[in-house]
Amino acid sequence: MKTIGIFYFSGRGNTELVADIIRDKFEELGCTVDLIRMEDIIKAGLHLDPDQYDYLGIGCPVIGFGVPRLVMEFIGDLPNSDGKKTFLFRTTGGVAPMNYNASRPIIRSMVKKGYEVKYERIFFEATKSTAEAMSMEILCGEQRVLKTGTGLQLLMGMARILSSGVLPFMGKNLIADPSCTHCGLCIKNCPSGNIHEKAGRIRFGHSCSSCMRCIDSCPNQAIRFRILSFLNNNLQRY
Repeated sequence: MKTIGIFYFSGRGNTELVADIIRDKFEELGCTVDLIRMEDIIKAGLHLDPDQYDYLGIGCPVIGFGVPRLVMEFIGDLPNSDGKKTFLFRTTGGVAPMNYNASRPIIRSMVKKGYEVKYERIFFEATKSTAEAMSMEILCGEQRVLKTGTGLQLLMGMARILSSGVLPFMGKNLIADPSCTHCGLCIKNCPSGNIHEKAGRIRFGHSCSSCMRCIDSCPNQAIRFRILSFLNNNLQRY
């Protein structure tokens, strides 16, 4: 019986849906699976022991052509490994070659720590058939790492660097309008601890992961972009 640890970060819910499908298929195939949110590990100050698993899975969305800072924090806290088999799955608004390079920071960091990334897949939506096929391919030992040409790697690498400098400040562009009831759900649900209440106002800091979970969790849809107001029309709940 194979043991699998899947650790994921999901902002708006798509990655969590994919993670649930992957877990269910692994269990159907006779595996023992732990499915744990990265933020729960970080907030509790827990130390992960990858040696308890035959396979380690990392899941998260593509944000700004790159990796959410919380995910890189989680990977940074991982202990060194001696060739632990690892698979990645990412969710994104479009499966295109420009997104193939989005996992490079994860792969690079994990390889430096001694992990062997054997498999990678990007999901445009939580397609059950694709997620189930992924589970079977991993157990069969199939290798699948997405690659592009050098030119696109350089272009998307620059885009990733630029966005990584901007995205943490996205939270400072958010406001809670007068329909806010101060229920505290945005504060509770923020994976980065970027939201707090002071002097009767909901305030946003500089450590935003740009996951938009606060917007989705607000029952009154009171959280909106201030300066980047054109983005408000594109906000959709998942």
